[in-house]
Amino acid sequence: MEYSLYPKFVLLLICFLLSAFFSGSEVALFSFDKKKLREFKKENRVVGGYLQLLLDNPKRLLVTILLGNTIVNVGASIISVVIALQIAHTLDIPQEIAILVQIALLTVIILLLCETSPKLWAQKYPFQSTRIFAIPLYWFSILFYPVSKILTDLLKIFTSRISFDKSKSVLHAEEITELANLSIEKGTIEEGEHELIHGIVSFKTVTAREIMTPRVDMISVSVDESFDELMNIINSSGHSRIPLYENSLDKIVGIIYAKDLLPFLKEPESRKLLSLRSIAREA
Repeated sequence: MEYSLYPKFVLLLICFLLSAFFSGSEVALFSFDKKKLREFKKENRVVGGYLQLLLDNPKRLLVTILLGNTIVNVGASIISVVIALQIAHTLDIPQEIAILVQIALLTVIILLLCETSPKLWAQKYPFQSTRIFAIPLYWFSILFYPVSKILTDLLKIFTSRISFDKSKSVLHAEEITELANLSIEKGTIEEGEHELIHGIVSFKTVTAREIMTPRVDMISVSVDESFDELMNIINSSGHSRIPLYENSLDKIVGIIYAKDLLPFLKEPESRKLLSLRSIAREA
């Protein structure tokens, strides 16, 4: 093999690494919500600052990632074609066969090593991967800014002319249930959250007569009860709204909505100090 091939292989390897970088960063950074971002900034102030700057402009971030990935993948394609033709000439192989082999190998490498693997890793370890991706990606966003600004503005023009049917964007109960099932399979929510979501979306429309309950059979909770006991009552009763009383059932001070409890499911420490009265809605 001629010596001149080695620099091309080095450039090709760099393209593969950058492609994996952009693919992984897309999954890692866009997995952050406000809560995760706050947690990350507490642990990593410097990197968290860069991450905040990137997430403040998600359209520009997405364009930067896609632009970078496109450039390096096109670069990898061009370099691999040059390598294939040079090898074909050196080994006296038909160029058509060399190009076919090049296309097959490049497709497998990009799909497995530059797309799927980094995305799966970033999905499994979002915090660790973001520590690697955030700062370099910020400087790529500065480097690509002139082009990404034009593309972002064009994107705004195109999307502003597209009319969306809002009625079709509403999630139905079946879709929410399916999302909950997928989330628990991936480990993004816990069993208690999964059951609570299923409970909330499973309630059907009923008539007033059907929901009239004798006082002795009424499911309610005292202001002195703990959060965990409240969760047990909701799960066992299947009700999405629980009256909150003080001292006796004659003094209803509010209504607890099951969906209002979702933010506290992942915060065991705050649950211990939580007052049920503070999350109750007006009766």
